Amino acid sequence: MISELILGAVLAGGIDCGTITSDRILGADLARVRSELSAIPANAVIGFAPRPGTYRRFSSADLERIAAHYDVKANTASGEICFGWRMKAPDMEAVVSAMREAVAEPAEISVISVRPSIIPDGRVVFPRSGLAPGSRSSQQPVEWRGYVQYAPTLKFPVIAQVSLRVSVKRVVAATALQAGIPITPEMLSVEAAEFSSSNFSISGSVADYIGRIPRKKIPAGTLLRLQDVSAAPQVAKDSMVDIEVRTEKARLTFAAKAEAAGNPGDVIPFRNPSSGKRFLARVESKDRAIVAIQGVHP
Repeated sequence: MISELILGAVLAGGIDCGTITSDRILGADLARVRSELSAIPANAVIGFAPRPGTYRRFSSADLERIAAHYDVKANTASGEICFGWRMKAPDMEAVVSAMREAVAEPAEISVISVRPSIIPDGRVVFPRSGLAPGSRSSQQPVEWRGYVQYAPTLKFPVIAQVSLRVSVKRVVAATALQAGIPITPEMLSVEAAEFSSSNFSISGSVADYIGRIPRKKIPAGTLLRLQDVSAAPQVAKDSMVDIEVRTEKARLTFAAKAEAAGNPGDVIPFRNPSSGKRFLARVESKDRAIVAIQGVHP
């Protein structure tokens, strides 16, 4: 379906119009509308594309100048031409499908309206971030902002009014979780909940949290979020690690006890079990760390 503005121009003025698919009008676009301009290179950039819902016109004089620029002899007396984006009414099935993809949970979705009523042809996207907040139990429609990807680098904003009911299973702390202590299965529980707005939170599965470390103390009953935990360190506190001491003339290796947890790149304290001396080393892997300070022997 050609946009209403283009269609109006065609009917009222007899203008030859074509649709475009990129942010530039190319020689190939001219050729599709006027075959006598097909000698213009197909990838030649003729001009910028108009905004969706509007059109760009080229007069006979414009076409004559363009043809001359490319040394093309063409009869431009046929009159002006125009270009615009293919426009259509929103496809409600595509809208609901995009919303279900964003929610990624069982949901009842009823689209009440989509604005504007005419949009460019393209992929409809409704990211979760565009869903307006609201009360957990509210029965009122909520606003969901999305867009149409109508060209590789171009988006057209759309707004939908939606009645939404989302059923989710959320991971919560069954007991108080202490910062720095790895999470075990008995520390977690799963609860079911229903939401009607962006207040619903997908917290992952229990498996996503097992073995991870809380960044801070988390009270019992708290909904867990992946940003509240970090991966378990490769080097655990009190574990034995091979230490490599690097000097200009030699390298020495021995085992030492980690006095803090760490990941590759972290500098953490170790203790030599033989000498009792405490020193710092950079973690390389789960079982190896390096001391590269010249003249220092742990």
